[in-house]
Amino acid sequence: MLLVQPTILGLTMSDIIKIKKPTRRHLSAPQKTFNRLKKKINTLQGELEKHQRRLDESLLFYHHEIQPEEKKLVNILNTFVKLLYERWKKPKVFQKKERRLAKKIILDRIDQIFSFCSPGEVDPEISAIFKKLQGVSYDNIVSEELNSFKKAMEAVFKEQGFNINLSDIDLNDDDQEMTRKIFEAMENADVGIKEEAPVKPKSQKQLEREKRALELQTLQKKGLSGIYKELAKAFHPDLEQDPEQKREKETLMKKLTCAYENDDLHSLLSLEMEWMNRSNHQENLQSDARLKIYNSILGDQVKSLQESIEMSGLHPKYFPLHSYFSEFGSGKILFGLKIVYQQLKEEVNLFEGTVKKLQSSEAEKELQVLMKRFDGL
Repeated sequence: MLLVQPTILGLTMSDIIKIKKPTRRHLSAPQKTFNRLKKKINTLQGELEKHQRRLDESLLFYHHEIQPEEKKLVNILNTFVKLLYERWKKPKVFQKKERRLAKKIILDRIDQIFSFCSPGEVDPEISAIFKKLQGVSYDNIVSEELNSFKKAMEAVFKEQGFNINLSDIDLNDDDQEMTRKIFEAMENADVGIKEEAPVKPKSQKQLEREKRALELQTLQKKGLSGIYKELAKAFHPDLEQDPEQKREKETLMKKLTCAYENDDLHSLLSLEMEWMNRSNHQENLQSDARLKIYNSILGDQVKSLQESIEMSGLHPKYFPLHSYFSEFGSGKILFGLKIVYQQLKEEVNLFEGTVKKLQSSEAEKELQVLMKRFDGL
């Protein structure tokens, strides 16, 4: 028996299947690059936001938890040093070896105090003890180190052709204030004339590369300007009568203006594609020549975002965290700070217990415990 395919409006079932089968759209190389770069930018923007949020959370934890604990530790160390120094001044309290060890313990704890304080924050009595034991004032040591640091920094920048003046930095500045002044000096630096070897004439290839780079830069600017002008016409709220659509276009226009003023091609393209999808009008994006312009700008934006992620931790406001970056890395900074916080609490408890015993009838016994504990270190 011969089977005949049913027909619908003169079409066989196989014809209908062929019609329904979607045709695969082949993307050109610029279109593939465009899609890849857009995806990369979305990912990097998310990473940057996450990274900055993690740094802000870490900074907040430092100020609310670690800094108060550091102050507690400094206070209890001040008391500990003064108590031990009073004992050290009495020759009969310690034997010769114990006396040397007690002096070392005192100086080690003073160094620890100095690590938490700027010179202006150090207890004057602690500074006086340091001078008596070392024979030189702490301020003099720090002043010499600071002057050497400033000269070294100025020399480094001078090598790069910048004359910076770091004379505003003084002993009373904490680390954060010092960093702020360095950044300020960098911004106000005079550009000096750096002696260089005579410049050789540029080759034809170099001239051609520079010409192409200039043309690309011009095309990039035209690309941004062209998108903005096209969308500004489409988004203009005064041309819309419907109240709801008018409000929608007002919002779109604000986003458009903000993106254009910030040279944010990614946002401009997102707005353009959103509008063209609504209008079923995408032929503008099919031009490979136009996509190449977009891709060059998107590529620059990828590099800029990558640099922002790498450099975000160097902002002066994050300076209190800098000493922890090398130990824990910026990715695990909050986890590391929580460990530091626990260590600080344990150290505070340890010295509080020691001080309490040194101020009691158990002082002699506690001194012997101290000698044994530090003698093995």
